[in-house]
Amino acid sequence: MKSPKVFAGSKGFLRNFWDFTGAAVALLLSLVGFYNAHGSADPSSPSALHGASYVINLKDGSEIVCKLAMAELGFKSSLVGKVTVSLRDISTISFANETSPGVLTTTNGNVLNVQFDSDYLPVETSFGHIRIPINVIRKMGSVPESTGLSATGFVPKYDYAGHWSDGSNVHREGRHISSTQITPNYAHSFAGDYVNDTTIVGSQERKNLSDGTITRMQVTITLLSPNEASTCWKALDSSSDLRQGQTGGDTIKRVSLE
Repeated sequence: MKSPKVFAGSKGFLRNFWDFTGAAVALLLSLVGFYNAHGSADPSSPSALHGASYVINLKDGSEIVCKLAMAELGFKSSLVGKVTVSLRDISTISFANETSPGVLTTTNGNVLNVQFDSDYLPVETSFGHIRIPINVIRKMGSVPESTGLSATGFVPKYDYAGHWSDGSNVHREGRHISSTQITPNYAHSFAGDYVNDTTIVGSQERKNLSDGTITRMQVTITLLSPNEASTCWKALDSSSDLRQGQTGGDTIKRVSLE
């Protein structure tokens, strides 16, 4: 069999063709690498982290300090429908259980029952980029870096920590407040944050000890002096003895320091 003829210059043409193809592939790969590093197609990309650090408490007791890989979060609310909230406007989000909606507390004191519009929350941690399933989150809250409200730097005008006349036992860590209150018929558990140096906003669970039902409440506490505070609450559901939208309040006195 005769060998096929090779026209003059064909070897140079093939060499130039492969050189060109190799360069094109290299360019394409570099563009793909650049897009993956800087592009916006994947909203969960950890390459552009936003806002303050967050502390996420999981239902198994774990605690994760992280940054979020987006500038805002999307929610669904039975009251207002779909809503998007900027990270800088979110103070805390807490969940009582896997089926109940979350309680979103904003930095200006608004409280809204919400559900995330996704099943996972993409975050960047010291051990890498992970996606946290929404249904394992108990609570998440921001830790502002330069607002004076950080866990290490915040000093309120009046400190709510201590024991109060309504039976509340209150603990403060930075701007974050947690408290318990047990009466013969009810057990209350509160978690919230100082939104300024005299006002605390958060959510409370009120458990009926006779039947185990739980009502969730929006609570605002205003420190009037070192030893006096006013509390205002609003029921967020009708799951127990209170009606959704029902309100109340009290003025309480300090019994002792923490």
